[in-house]
Amino acid sequence: MRRSQLAGAMQMTAHFGVRAGAVVTDLNRAQRRVTVLYLACDRYFNCAAQPPQTYSEFMARTAGPLLHEPSAAARRAGRMTG
Repeated sequence: MRRSQLAGAMQMTAHFGVRAGAVVTDLNRAQRRVTVLYLACDRYFNCAAQPPQTYSEFMARTAGPLLHEPSAAARRAGRMTG
């Protein structure tokens, strides 16, 4: 193999690795979001779209896992919640 062919193959392999890593990261974020939504207490209420009527109901709804909100700098850089 010539040097240019080897460099092209290495570049293609590196590009594939970056793309595969991005896919794994995206799947991880999606799975985490699905888990949070699945475990949310609002899912089991009859009127989940309504605001909580009492303080204890509010505390019960917010007791589950919450999504981490990234900093403003991270949001500007394109990072999403989760």
